[in-house]
Amino acid sequence: MHVHRPTPQSSLPSAAHDRLQHLQSQPELAGERVYCGTVYPLRSATAERAAPLFTYARHVRQTVQGQEASHLTYDLRGQLIIEERVTLTPRHTLLRMEVANRQTGHAGSVRVDADACRLHYTWGTARTTRTARENLAPDTLLVAGPNLHGTLLHHWDLLKAGLPLQVRMLVPARRGSYGFTVRRAAPEPATSDATIFVAAPSNLLLRWAVAPLRTVFDTQHRSLLRYEGRVPPRAQAADGSLRDLDGCVHYTPQLHGYR
Repeated sequence: MHVHRPTPQSSLPSAAHDRLQHLQSQPELAGERVYCGTVYPLRSATAERAAPLFTYARHVRQTVQGQEASHLTYDLRGQLIIEERVTLTPRHTLLRMEVANRQTGHAGSVRVDADACRLHYTWGTARTTRTARENLAPDTLLVAGPNLHGTLLHHWDLLKAGLPLQVRMLVPARRGSYGFTVRRAAPEPATSDATIFVAAPSNLLLRWAVAPLRTVFDTQHRSLLRYEGRVPPRAQAADGSLRDLDGCVHYTPQLHGYR
């Protein structure tokens, strides 16, 4: 397992630092708040009884291109530590992703070419920036944190019918994307009134490092109930190092319906 050492907050690029500062005092700049989520450790026996680790909120605003969706993650002191933001077309196609991470001191972006054939990555700190390009196969379906659940809802009927959905998950910190296969999972006895979708890495080796991403919806209202899997914030060990975190997120709606 790779251990990540925390980076001083001062290393965050100035534009990203300033945006987080503005959003801290004025989260409405990111648009309407759609729902809130409470992040618990996934491995606890019952997440409801475990102490929460982080909270986050989904915000959405309309733009000339379509929609801008932001996930704002807060520590337990209420400090905004991460923003993940995507720009989407009215047909839910991802055009751009922006990330500002105060926890690690990094920020970056992913831009999709106009012909949707190439991705352009930028990732770094105030001192160093790295770039990369990635070619895309035709009609690649791109997802990231702020549009993952929306993608599942957009393809609800296909997934409910038992057909798989192939997506590529953007990972700006890695300056690349990874293939995932999404399928409907069999309902569990305790969730008979729920619909569960599971996204698993397509690459066999990646499956050893990344657990499947599990999203639970209320079937009747198609409302988001719970998510289990990798989350953007990292857990801090006793020595101050940071490690990737698999969490269980419980949602509280703030508006009627998903957007």
